[in-house]
Amino acid sequence: MENSPDTKLYHPQDLKSENMNHNGSNNPIIITNNGLEINTWFRGSHVDDSSAAPSNNTNNAVQINFAGDNSSNDGASNGIDNPLPDLDTARNQTNVTNANFSTLSGAQPLTYEKNVAIALGFKTSRILTFKPLKSPKKTKNLHDDVDSIQNDIYINHSLQYDSVDERNINGTNRNSSNAESYVPEIPFKVLDAPGLRNDYYSNLVCWANKSDTIAAGLGSIVYCWSETLGTIPLQTFGNDLISALSYSSDDFLVVGTKESKIYLYKPKSIYVIASYSLKNHSSICSIKWIPESHYFFVGNDIGEVTLFEVIQKEEVKKTHKNNPTRTQTETKAVISYSIKQKVTFKCDQQQICGIDVNHLGKQLAIGANNNSSSIWDISDLCKPKKLFHLKHEAAVKAVAFCPWMPNLLATGGGSRDKNIRFWHSKSGTLISKHKTKGQITAVVWSRSKKEILVTFGFGDCTDKNSILAVYSYPTMKLKVKVNAPSDMRILTADLSNDFSSICTSISDQSVRIYNVWNSKFDLKSGIYDNGIYGSEIIDTEEGVDKAIDIIR
Repeated sequence: MENSPDTKLYHPQDLKSENMNHNGSNNPIIITNNGLEINTWFRGSHVDDSSAAPSNNTNNAVQINFAGDNSSNDGASNGIDNPLPDLDTARNQTNVTNANFSTLSGAQPLTYEKNVAIALGFKTSRILTFKPLKSPKKTKNLHDDVDSIQNDIYINHSLQYDSVDERNINGTNRNSSNAESYVPEIPFKVLDAPGLRNDYYSNLVCWANKSDTIAAGLGSIVYCWSETLGTIPLQTFGNDLISALSYSSDDFLVVGTKESKIYLYKPKSIYVIASYSLKNHSSICSIKWIPESHYFFVGNDIGEVTLFEVIQKEEVKKTHKNNPTRTQTETKAVISYSIKQKVTFKCDQQQICGIDVNHLGKQLAIGANNNSSSIWDISDLCKPKKLFHLKHEAAVKAVAFCPWMPNLLATGGGSRDKNIRFWHSKSGTLISKHKTKGQITAVVWSRSKKEILVTFGFGDCTDKNSILAVYSYPTMKLKVKVNAPSDMRILTADLSNDFSSICTSISDQSVRIYNVWNSKFDLKSGIYDNGIYGSEIIDTEEGVDKAIDIIR
């Protein structure tokens, strides 16, 4: 690390230490060269909680206090009675006090490793912070076809991020004679995510549907990030490795682990409000909510899919207060949550890699590791019926129903397949198949244009490594292509709440946010041009109006 040209980007250079008295003892305060003050202190169970450390703002108005505690309280139960602070409250607390850590149960207490890191001058707060670009020397080695990188710094909500000219990343220059005209500029942001696993069978990044919050599972901790609030860790639940997470339409967050555990978080809350343990001791691979409902599907590594329901129950609790003259009784409505298993059905013999539900909530698409996907009728949620078995030539992780044509399904094959296929989900008809140059890890339909975005894992060694492409539909004309170093791949992608951007899980332990579509126009169901299904019979059955010219 000390010989790396990037060391200076991650570690402060000149560290000065002073002593400040907290609770009658000398404790080190480390002040970095950018004015960041790191105040460390420990307390045992015998120290009074009321003696909170003072808040001293630095030049950047930022102070980080780490506190260690002997106590631990999970609170991971089916319903928590005490009031839950929201993310705004958690963000506004500049000092993380001892009481906070006792309640958060292991939300980043100071450890021996952190003490050593601070003493050596290492930066300890890398989680979902904006990642600086590589140094020019190292960048040249990673991108042999790049002549220059143009950095534009933008300021938004008091946060700074790097927006890279994607035209140059692709090795394409508008002034060049061999420039590819279909490649526009794609601004993106890079968030550092240490602990983000390079695992094809996990889905570790998702975007909330009603806010700009991104959730990322890093190791055994879930972190939420947004431009307005920054990074906030959610309540931990032990050392279980996170393997999948998903937001509902109402921003309830479900987290699954490799140890068969399911945890539920309330919108804008940092606490676990309900939990559930699968009895088959399988690893959870994928999670998907049914739109506008309290139901979600969970797929595991032994080919099973389970439907769960989030049950909300309101109870009236009475509290008695004794006054000198009389006893007062207060009533308060308390909402508790629980997770109930509805039905489990066998879909395959291996991992369930991807799950999607059409926006009508009537059909379920499942991608599996056994070189196949399947379509299920879920009109009766308690009795799913398998409609079609769709053969592929490799594992299928990418499955996505079209939002503006509910019976149009796209699937993407793995490294031995590399084909994106389009299906009529009511008849199981293969509409078209298109070869790509990489392992397809996700497909995302645009809500504003008749386009589809495809992300790639491993690609052809003989060609430039493409990690993202956007095609028009149904012509499949390439509109956007993003190249990257040969060892980089995208593992997961999810659409933003405003339908304009995607967040991606990258193999280099980062989360990249790509701004792909600028238009917020929402395509309406029932208005399409010819050729959507590639068949006049299917077009007629789906009500495609042939009198309407191409709209995009």
